[in-house]
Amino acid sequence: MRIGLMALLVLLVAGCADKNANEALGTLERDRIVLKATASEIITAEPVPEGTMVAAGTLLVQLDDRIQQAAVAHASAEVAQAEARLEELRNGARPEDIAAASARVAGARATVVDARASFQRASQLLQQKLAAQATRDTALANRDAAEAALRSAEEELLRLTNGTRKEQLDQAAAAVQAARAQLSLEQQRLSDLSVVATRDAYLDSLPWHVGERVTTGATVAVLLADDKPYARVYVPEPWLARLRVGDDRQIKVDGVAQPLTGTLRWMASEPAFTPYYALNANDRARLVYLAEFDLKGERSCPLACRPRCCLAMTELAIRAQSLSKRFGDVIAVDSVDLEIPAGEIYGFLGPNGSGKTTIIRMLCGLLTPTGGAVRVLGLEIPAQAENLRRRIGYMTQKFSLYDDLTVTENMQFMSRIHGLPRDVRKARIEELLERYALTSMRDRFAGAMSGGQRQRLALAVATLHSPTLLFLDEPTSAVDPENRRDFWEKLFDPQ
Repeated sequence: MRIGLMALLVLLVAGCADKNANEALGTLERDRIVLKATASEIITAEPVPEGTMVAAGTLLVQLDDRIQQAAVAHASAEVAQAEARLEELRNGARPEDIAAASARVAGARATVVDARASFQRASQLLQQKLAAQATRDTALANRDAAEAALRSAEEELLRLTNGTRKEQLDQAAAAVQAARAQLSLEQQRLSDLSVVATRDAYLDSLPWHVGERVTTGATVAVLLADDKPYARVYVPEPWLARLRVGDDRQIKVDGVAQPLTGTLRWMASEPAFTPYYALNANDRARLVYLAEFDLKGERSCPLACRPRCCLAMTELAIRAQSLSKRFGDVIAVDSVDLEIPAGEIYGFLGPNGSGKTTIIRMLCGLLTPTGGAVRVLGLEIPAQAENLRRRIGYMTQKFSLYDDLTVTENMQFMSRIHGLPRDVRKARIEELLERYALTSMRDRFAGAMSGGQRQRLALAVATLHSPTLLFLDEPTSAVDPENRRDFWEKLFDPQ
């Protein structure tokens, strides 16, 4: 029975970390909710004392609201005025207004008749030389004025009988909306003067006293969220490469017997000064980075305390529980349990057909397990398989590159698939060509290479994107002893 080496799992995170520094220290925290004053007013009431559990909506601080109540009353009056104007335009003119306008038209017509008659008499007298030219001019002006007054009266009557124009109604409706918006704003400002708890929480602090005038933007209440606490940990710089958002780690808390599981939710990009409680005897000047871990299933810690905690500095690169795979009635993998620590080289030995390649394909997220749970680099597989593929390299048992492409073309093609930037891509390819002794054959077609050369090319491509985890499936099968020895020497310097 032929025995084959399945794979080596190489986690490329071994660094210069101090082996004696096996934990990172910090404190247990809860989300702080800071409530601020929106106006410079006097505090008139603080009905809830500090140190009290409060429900969402509980009044914590009341600011003097008399000025704002007046502003609300004024805005309400503006709304009423705008609505009345709109209603007037919608209803149109009253019958009495139309009657008055009709009477003005009749009077204007009578005036026009009289003015025309006076103008005719003045013209006749002027022809008979019984009147002066000025008399006729005056009569003409009176006639024209009377006709203009008639036209004005008729237009006014027409406006009243035809109703309000659409543009006027639109303007009035817009004025109502503006007045209502201003009222809503003033009402919100009034509401903001009553500072209430925004969620169920512990009232930690009331910095101001009743009778004091607070400044705009000043903190008037501080709450501690009545929810699961989180661990605020100061992580040493050598551990940055090992931590990613979403990773699960063990957190030990002072006063809690069993370690808790925490999920990394955030980590600072800039270093912080090491706080006094994070100093250790081995290195008192190390850089640390603030990180926060959500704790699962822990609510028992007192709200007002901040116990110390520490992050266990051990991690599993791969964890599989009861991993199984069936193909119809054939059981290819049967309830395999794996725990592979970071920074280790791990291998399987087994006969052909024992499920070695099936396991590696499930760990890579290329094959969906029939049963069991898998976490690789802190990611749930297969749910987060797409994210995992950016962080792993996979060298298959059979040469899987393109025979009709040259060495350089294969590497360029795969670097584009991995999304390497152009400037990084060129430098990385040159580096790997030199490391794996492929420079002299960079223009050779992959199909024309020997078995050992093809394996070196496959290894170079698998490490193009500097993966965190490298899977190798029988990488030296069908390779002569000399090339096999050279391959292993290259393998142990994968970066």
